[in-house]
Amino acid sequence: MPALPNRDEHEEAIVAALLLAWEPFGAMPPEQIDYASMAIASREALHKPLYDAFLAAGLGLAIGGGWQGEIPLSAYADAWATGMASRLGADTAATTARRLTPIGVKAVTSVDVFSRARAEVIAATEITRAVSAGESAALAGAAAVGLMLRSIWRTAEDELVCDVCGPLDGTGVEVYGSVSFSGPPSHPNCRCWLDYE
Repeated sequence: MPALPNRDEHEEAIVAALLLAWEPFGAMPPEQIDYASMAIASREALHKPLYDAFLAAGLGLAIGGGWQGEIPLSAYADAWATGMASRLGADTAATTARRLTPIGVKAVTSVDVFSRARAEVIAATEITRAVSAGESAALAGAAAVGLMLRSIWRTAEDELVCDVCGPLDGTGVEVYGSVSFSGPPSHPNCRCWLDYE
């Protein structure tokens, strides 16, 4: 994703933080897991990597556009990361509880639920979301100096692009807005981004 230098490092920061936060819960039998504590641990693990990605993407767009002083991106980044980390922490704990509680289907194991693969999907999705949110906040600065930019959905144009995102490549909000008005991600593990003109 061109919008965020060192994207892999940002994703790995989320993966490492989640795996560390989940470690004590993965060692427990499912019936002993305190999901409220898991939500808090996940929230605390996610805040800084989300903040960092939001700020990096927002500053990258604002500095490149020459309007970096127009809005307090760090304050926006903190408020957004706080809210998003809280929501994701709660969602992660709720999903874990559902997956570990068999109701008419075979439950997955704790090893599966607290896996690196799951953390990587969360990281890819949420870094994409942080980039979109950071750039959206930076666009307020562009508007403050009289610049009106048009957003264009971009894909990696490779074999991993899905059937949802493929047709959105090169379209503006008038088209991609019907799938995801605020931009990527449109689904878990989405790697798309927005360009601006």
